[in-house]
Amino acid sequence: MFFLNNCPLHSHKARLATARQIFAALLGGQVAAEAVLLHEQVNHEVQLFVVAVADDGDFVGAGEDVGVVAEDAALVYEEGVYGRYRPLIFRHPTRNVYAGNAAPGVQVKEADLVGCVLPRKGLVGRRNIDEYLAALARLQQMGVKMSIRRIAKVAYHFAERARGRQAVDGMGIEGSLAGKRVVISTDGGRLRVRKNKRGKKTKKGRSHYSTDWREPKLLVIYVVDEKGRIAQEFAPVIDGTLQGPDEVFRLLEFYLRELKVREAKEVLFIADGAKWIWERVTRLWQRLGVVGVVRCRELVDFYHVVEHVYALAALNRSWGAPKRKQWATRQRHRLWRGELDKFLEDVERLCRGKRGKDWTREREYLLRNARAGRLNYSKARWAKMPMGSGSMESAVRRVVNLRLKGPGIFWHEEHAEQMLLLRAYYKSKHWQVLTNKAFATPLTNAA
Repeated sequence: MFFLNNCPLHSHKARLATARQIFAALLGGQVAAEAVLLHEQVNHEVQLFVVAVADDGDFVGAGEDVGVVAEDAALVYEEGVYGRYRPLIFRHPTRNVYAGNAAPGVQVKEADLVGCVLPRKGLVGRRNIDEYLAALARLQQMGVKMSIRRIAKVAYHFAERARGRQAVDGMGIEGSLAGKRVVISTDGGRLRVRKNKRGKKTKKGRSHYSTDWREPKLLVIYVVDEKGRIAQEFAPVIDGTLQGPDEVFRLLEFYLRELKVREAKEVLFIADGAKWIWERVTRLWQRLGVVGVVRCRELVDFYHVVEHVYALAALNRSWGAPKRKQWATRQRHRLWRGELDKFLEDVERLCRGKRGKDWTREREYLLRNARAGRLNYSKARWAKMPMGSGSMESAVRRVVNLRLKGPGIFWHEEHAEQMLLLRAYYKSKHWQVLTNKAFATPLTNAA
């Protein structure tokens, strides 16, 4: 199934010809002899669905009625007995599985999937296959025939080789932080990891499994100019791992040493107020030997702090909504102007005599970071340094959320680790570095 949104081709023959070209490009030139275009009105926008016709003249529908195709269904193809591709099943994430005109519930093995054209969201079952399809189409244009399963194995092996080589001879990132104003940040995302369960297997001999949430930790290193804008001459460094906070700080130290952070003009570490981050920052400065050599700043994301200020005000049920908002707004202005003493006094006064987990959590968050000097936003503004961790939030979205996280998507842990590396380097424009590392030694020497 393929969407042609706002298609300018009004002729049925023109749309059908375009559909044939798309099918031919995605399926290696083999396409059913007939094809039909279905359409329906969705949000005042016509969505066109391309569906191949089966040999008996019937097409496969996954909607309630024949001829209606669900938007979030996916059409899976296998090679037909007549040497061409024909529709096999539609999959719907919340409904039954349909196979031709047979009864719902017919399944298909992953090994049988030859090609799959996904809808706008690109999410079906356990896989987000659209990235692999793009690679499949590109390889076919180059004359290389390779299954999706093989493409995935090559990608994982590529990442494994590159990371292994980095451990031997360095990260390979070009450039230096000498004389530059450096910003460092780290945070966590969310994805699901598959783990097989012990015990009795299914009738088909498969293991039951759980899909627990895990938090991949990401890091970002970038440079800002004298006006506080991201400097274009230094490509930001992004990396991540599923191995926990100690590992992400080990990676961070590795990068900073290699990029000569001791020669930087000044360094800012900015992140949210998570304890696992700030418990390790001081030790990071000590291991890098930058204390007393480089001016190091620590800052909690201003917008995260403001959220906690408003959350604290909302706990006081004796105030009406206008007064709670007035108090929180006043504290936000004090943080912005650098009036930390008055801010601390008001927070302590509001929390005096209050008990409960919520009160304790919000009070400790604000007081702990204020007393550690991580809420000096007026000095950061005067120094033209960032006050928010937007770059870090963007990295989590681009690296994790858009590829590794989603309905029905879960990973084997080792594959998630490898995909984190690939996504991070691709999005930070350091792909060539991975290529150099992966092919630094003959393939026969790979583990």
